[in-house]
Amino acid sequence: MSWIKWVSTPKVQAQQAIYFGETPANTKACAIMDKLSKGSCAQYHANASAAYFRSIKFWKTPSKDCGNGKSNCMDYGKWQQAWTDIKS
Repeated sequence: MSWIKWVSTPKVQAQQAIYFGETPANTKACAIMDKLSKGSCAQYHANASAAYFRSIKFWKTPSKDCGNGKSNCMDYGKWQQAWTDIKS
């Protein structure tokens, strides 16, 4: 069995999810997760609905191009300086 097939199995995905504290990529890992650590499937949203996953917003590095037609965004350098000023 190739490594990618092995690491994608429900058993390995369950072990990784619990060890790293993250949602498994293989949804069949849920039952195994709960056997290894009661309630972990719900804790890491492994059995969440598709609507939940669509609601997740990922980090986007600040860019001068807002990407939505607006022109009030700043590049990463300016953002980083503003963040440094706020923290000071």
